[in-house]
Amino acid sequence: MGVLGNSGEAGATLVRVGDLPFDRCATGVALDSDFTLWVSGGNTLNRVGLDGRLIERIPVEPKGSVVNSRTFAVLNDTLYFLGNLPDGQFVLFAAPMTPTKVPKVARPILRSLPERRRDYIPYCLAPQPLNGRLVLACEPKEFPDRIGIYVENLGHFWRNRQARRRSLAFA
Repeated sequence: MGVLGNSGEAGATLVRVGDLPFDRCATGVALDSDFTLWVSGGNTLNRVGLDGRLIERIPVEPKGSVVNSRTFAVLNDTLYFLGNLPDGQFVLFAAPMTPTKVPKVARPILRSLPERRRDYIPYCLAPQPLNGRLVLACEPKEFPDRIGIYVENLGHFWRNRQARRRSLAFA
């Protein structure tokens, strides 16, 4: 057991979290193949070493967007997470996890998530892909007694199957 902290660091290796509305906190975490942590920084993604030092800070664009995902998913060296655009719209973002010659940026890749029946029930991005695909669960407005399972297929989510609410459990 441990804590993600700044280990007394300052300057460029200090882990920072951007401005967030009063009712939100930085959420989401993933571990990459180099055993570094990827955590929300509010309006950025922070890549942090196990010693608590910041390795890399990746902006979330467009400017004013915020990470708002309880979970992160890793698939094909890409980090996926839910977030809000500046207008508040929920979207799916992606960021490359491998070294690049140009600065990394997290960008929205899916701007049209299924319409939810109840806005206060959040979308749930599964932290583990299923058969090499991302999984998103929600209560779709079109099916009042079911939970929709949407599986990523070439950048588009499609209804894979419907499951009765009592047959699914969420952590």
